[in-house]
Amino acid sequence: MTPAYLKQKAAAAYLGVSVRYFQQHVTVRPKELPGRGRKPLLVWCVRELDEWVARVSDPKSRPRKAS
Repeated sequence: MTPAYLKQKAAAAYLGVSVRYFQQHVTVRPKELPGRGRKPLLVWCVRELDEWVARVSDPKSRPRKAS
């Protein structure tokens, strides 16, 4: 069973991409949860990741090449 939220490394693995690719290309914004000390814990919603994949993989949503 997949959790509802994933840390960045797990979110990248879920999508099958490197952490670097994830940081540069995935436009899903993380949620902030209370973390240890002052730094919040950043997590990504699996449902939003799935929706992002559906959008970027849809040929209709891609920009057309100039002829």
